[in-house]
Amino acid sequence: MSRLTSHESRDPGDKHGLLADYIHASNRILILTHQNADPDAVCAAFSIRWLIKKLNGKAEARIISPEGVSEQARSVLSRFKIDVEEGLEGLDSPPDLSFMVDTSSMWTLGPLKERVESMVRENPIVLVDHHHPDEGILKYSPLAFIDEEATSTCEVVFKLYKGFGVTPSKKISQILLTGTMFDSRHFMIANSETFEFAAEMCRLGASPSASAEVLHMVAGLSERIARLKAAQRCRIYRVKDWIIAISNLSSYQASGARALVSLGADLAVVMGEKDHVCRVNLRAAESFVGSTGIHLGRDLADDIGRAFDGSGGGHSSAAGIIVEKGSLDKILSHIMGRISGLLGAPLREVKK
Repeated sequence: MSRLTSHESRDPGDKHGLLADYIHASNRILILTHQNADPDAVCAAFSIRWLIKKLNGKAEARIISPEGVSEQARSVLSRFKIDVEEGLEGLDSPPDLSFMVDTSSMWTLGPLKERVESMVRENPIVLVDHHHPDEGILKYSPLAFIDEEATSTCEVVFKLYKGFGVTPSKKISQILLTGTMFDSRHFMIANSETFEFAAEMCRLGASPSASAEVLHMVAGLSERIARLKAAQRCRIYRVKDWIIAISNLSSYQASGARALVSLGADLAVVMGEKDHVCRVNLRAAESFVGSTGIHLGRDLADDIGRAFDGSGGGHSSAAGIIVEKGSLDKILSHIMGRISGLLGAPLREVKK
């Protein structure tokens, strides 16, 4: 372990103090997000970099999103002039400190997973997230700022600001609001704390209409075709009075799952395999989550990920699984068995 362990005398409960020590002692810092990073991830990452500069102006902080960012995130990068790298080029030795932002598992780092794991054996990672964390990632992190009740990681980042007594600028307030608007589905799944956060961002100069404009994007041709394919290939099951929709797509699994829920499914499971990696996206209607008490990230994704030596996690109504070992059929069988167990009844297919 490096010189970052030199602050052992500080109270372990003083997380902000420990993080301040880490940042002050670091010259090179990495801020990592998940593959295909969404607006919440890139907005949270950039806001952390701004905070780092406030605490240690000499530190060099790079934002890394493996294999790039999503289409909506590209719009955010362009609007706010945010620079994000896809790889670790030029990094010849481990950074002094790394942040894992909006990323609950090492698996979501894709091609950078093994290299990042080797780096953090020398220096730790600080977790900043609002997802249920994968057990494997916690062993690397001496500090974790995780709030599963928050609707976005940007809200968790703002709590970091408050912990340090730092007020975000007008630009950062706009960026934080934009990330939160995206992950809360424009406040459709917001709670009272989300609205209190949004009100504070507005008091600091942010504009909800400006964030909505940045996030507005019509789905492209490929995504719209994928949604239609998800419906075309869909198998429908009933469990009691719940409708479960299961489909497969090689890409746009999240969009396909959202489309199936919008068509009437209470729970949608969309799977796909690419480059020998199986991906599963889970989406549920808020009424399903509220009535059953099932948390997709904790009760389904995390369980299935660990069962296949992969990773899974997410929110109560949206979650994902990544597995390198195992067939889609076996994973689906496990998912269906788990759903049946959670709902206390077998899945019965609705014949076409």
